[in-house]
Amino acid sequence: ELTADEKIRAFRKYVMNPASVDPTPDLESSKIRDVSFELRAAFTMHSKIVMFVNGYIEGVIRGEENIIKKAELPADITVRIIDGHVPVAERQKIQEELGRAKGKMLLVVSGQTADVGVDFSSADYVCFYNEPWTEYNKRQQTSRVYRPGLSHDLMVVTSIANGTIEEGIHEYIQLKYQAIQKVLKGIPITEIEQEILRSAENQKTQDIEGDVMLAKEWLNSPQNRLHRFFGLTKEIGEQNFHKFLLEHGDEYADCYQGIGSLGFQSNTGRVVGSLIGKMVREKGQKTEEVSILDLASGPEILKKHIPDQFKSRVISLDLNPAHFKGRAGNRIVASFSKVPLGDKSVDYANLSLALHYTRLVPSRNEYERLKVLVEMNRILKKGGTGIINLLHSLEFKNEEKLEKTLKLLGFEIVREYSGSVSAGAHYRSNALVVEKFSDAPQNIEELVEKIGKDLDGLKLKERVSQLKNARKIVDRFEINGQSVPVIFNDSDNKIFKEEQDVL
Repeated sequence: ELTADEKIRAFRKYVMNPASVDPTPDLESSKIRDVSFELRAAFTMHSKIVMFVNGYIEGVIRGEENIIKKAELPADITVRIIDGHVPVAERQKIQEELGRAKGKMLLVVSGQTADVGVDFSSADYVCFYNEPWTEYNKRQQTSRVYRPGLSHDLMVVTSIANGTIEEGIHEYIQLKYQAIQKVLKGIPITEIEQEILRSAENQKTQDIEGDVMLAKEWLNSPQNRLHRFFGLTKEIGEQNFHKFLLEHGDEYADCYQGIGSLGFQSNTGRVVGSLIGKMVREKGQKTEEVSILDLASGPEILKKHIPDQFKSRVISLDLNPAHFKGRAGNRIVASFSKVPLGDKSVDYANLSLALHYTRLVPSRNEYERLKVLVEMNRILKKGGTGIINLLHSLEFKNEEKLEKTLKLLGFEIVREYSGSVSAGAHYRSNALVVEKFSDAPQNIEELVEKIGKDLDGLKLKERVSQLKNARKIVDRFEINGQSVPVIFNDSDNKIFKEEQDVL
């Protein structure tokens, strides 16, 4: 639910002071502990220390749980703060106090206030609690203390928490600085260095808290990339989607492979698989006789997460052949608007997280979404069930018109299993389950005329919806006031147990 650069900021702030992001009781910050130890040791040899803190003020050097309070420095050390909240006149007084103070003094300075003209040269020790985003900014801040005329050596230390975002930032800063130095000295630079400098040049606004390129590279997860693909292909239409797949089909499939069995898509497969299992039992159907078609299956998401007894009954269909690489069996590369199966041939048809690809623009005579539903009706047996699952951020625009349109298509809404599906804050989707009671007219023009303005019922609208911990596995979900347990297959059961052990 966060963008890549928002996540990188949250990670960075968490390392600086966990209490500023997640106030977990009694959680000790190794960074605060180690910097406190370093300052105590430094004050045994030096009396005036400047500590630069970059990027954040609130929750770090200001607030109830700030790092200065948590450092628990000895009482004989005077602490002063210069940040954006301190008036210019007051900053000048603090600067003068640093020069004339007889005892020990720690001056904590927000990096954003270390402008040209500021003089902290009375100090003989500098601590960078965290680094600014460029080597040049770091050198500028150091030069506020290391000024012409300084008569003593200046010790400069930097705190970097190993194995965290801070280590990544440090390496990136050094790589960027090295690339610039090479350019200035006429030394050839690598492709990576070229890309870093090109991206930095294209960045229009300077962000003191993050770097767009680093954020994208460092957090370019398969799930994030997949969500970007979803955004790019919303109502793209099948013809354009096919062109999209010619260029990005392999990468699109790789993203699905990258998220494995965790994430929104996999949870949707579990939800639909469990609903199908429940409906099969309620209808008294024999498992070995049930036929299930997964339209726009992706890398066989439904087959991967449906209960084991139904796996052999699932036929996967998708337009992207990359989803089926190296696989054989019940897999069909085809369009969900032209399914190469006979009339009345399946008991269940699943269309999850794919209806939003289709176009419905009556003013341009584009009725692709309607055609897909007509095709779903054609392949379903009488009494067969269609399951449509929308992204959590989408819902049908008009439920009354939707119901009227579906009846003209030969479908009755199964209200017991239609509506908002949820599992805490980590999973939500919008399900529409329909049962076929008659064949749909195959002439689209006549059908459109018959439906009239009620066709608006098939239109989608966006809604504000965010998920937290979306990779968490759903083991139970709520729909229409009933709690439905997920029926795990053996593979998912092992993964779920591993997750529970970790938690």
